[in-house]
Amino acid sequence: MKTATRSALLHTCLHAAKRCGVVASCAMVLVGCKSETPLPPNAMIVRYEVHGAVEDLQILTAPADRNHYCSTATLPWGHTPSGAEIPPGPPNFTLDFDLRADGRKPGLYFMAFGYHLGMTSQTDPADDWIEVNAGGKQWVAHGLQRDPSFNATFTFSDDGQSGSFIAHGLHPGPLEAPVDMKSSVQVSGTWTCASVAN
Repeated sequence: MKTATRSALLHTCLHAAKRCGVVASCAMVLVGCKSETPLPPNAMIVRYEVHGAVEDLQILTAPADRNHYCSTATLPWGHTPSGAEIPPGPPNFTLDFDLRADGRKPGLYFMAFGYHLGMTSQTDPADDWIEVNAGGKQWVAHGLQRDPSFNATFTFSDDGQSGSFIAHGLHPGPLEAPVDMKSSVQVSGTWTCASVAN
């Protein structure tokens, strides 16, 4: 492995990760991959694959910053389009990997509603939210406003720094656009964050 090229290492990691499927502990497969150019200590690693109307597979790495992060912060006060106030909700687990910087480039965002530290699995199709860029499009799912058949399952390590996800029923976005029920995808993958902001 020490003499392998970076592309060969990524291929090895990808092959191992595909055998794992969507098991939370398999997020560590990517952490164990050593490249010739070491990742920075605050690196964020995301792997996802998309199936359905488009097919895509990505392994993404970046230093943590405002466009690449994991967070358990509580949502702030908000407002509906009519101006009514929305009080803060419970803490959520949020992952953002460069989703909104450019919809034509790979990116992923999800929010697991009601997460708390130590939670090892979660599903709340009425409130969970996931978006992914694939095939030059943004694909979105949110139970309250999109496809009622949307469902997602998240698994977490004890510290929330790694985990896995699988979601069905994502449709072309953005969220405020009418739902195109003719096209849908499934997305699954794993993540590792060096730290989780709160």
